[in-house]
Amino acid sequence: SFLAHEFQHLINFFQRYKTLDINEKVWLNEALSEYAPTVVGYNQELKGSILEKRIKSFLRDPSNSLTKWSNDVYDYGVASMFIHYLVEQYGEEGIREIITSDKTGTEAIRDFENLFVSWSIANYINDCEVSSVYCYQNKHLNFKVEPTANYDLFPISSLSVGAVTEEWSPHWYKITGLSDTGKVLKISFRGEIDTRFRVPMVIVDKEGFYYIETIESDAYVEDFGSLVNSVTLIPITAKSAEFSFLASLVD
Repeated sequence: SFLAHEFQHLINFFQRYKTLDINEKVWLNEALSEYAPTVVGYNQELKGSILEKRIKSFLRDPSNSLTKWSNDVYDYGVASMFIHYLVEQYGEEGIREIITSDKTGTEAIRDFENLFVSWSIANYINDCEVSSVYCYQNKHLNFKVEPTANYDLFPISSLSVGAVTEEWSPHWYKITGLSDTGKVLKISFRGEIDTRFRVPMVIVDKEGFYYIETIESDAYVEDFGSLVNSVTLIPITAKSAEFSFLASLVD
């Protein structure tokens, strides 16, 4: 596995630096090397594999920034999960596109922002019956990340949350509550000025069905606490920034 990982760096050096005269971003170069052992079959058995180690690292810090590289085990964990997801969505042709692109980093990846958002949702849902976009098809990648924070709108009727996120670093904020009649959950999201956020919202009803929506600024979820079991916000942005949201029950 180690040799396969390093051999990809050699290929990358020739294809990117020698042929195209560009330097690949460290995080993407390492991500490609993380997929190399899978290509040559060293991750077919999970026990004792490098993939098993990467899964454990990822689950210890799933909100670690994908693109901000510190060269620790958590960086490798998130890079490995992302590149495995990318190949499942694009096929190994997705690897070829990156290697032959004259761009680097996120710009070398087809439709990166939407892919990252879908990947962030997949880490939380990971159910191919919902959608092939929101799951890993690899039988070894059958995990679900835990929410970053859990909030219960019972017996209170409103809450305010403020936080900071790194670049390309998903967090999962889960809101639950109880109601006999089912009220409307109003969510008001505000990001730092001059910062663009993507905020997918995962709604789970009492039957366990998932619904995916996106918050622009304010969102309303009907029958919260009765027919709707939980709502999870996943704020995502391309740079480190502050954000806040207010969740309240209204008639």
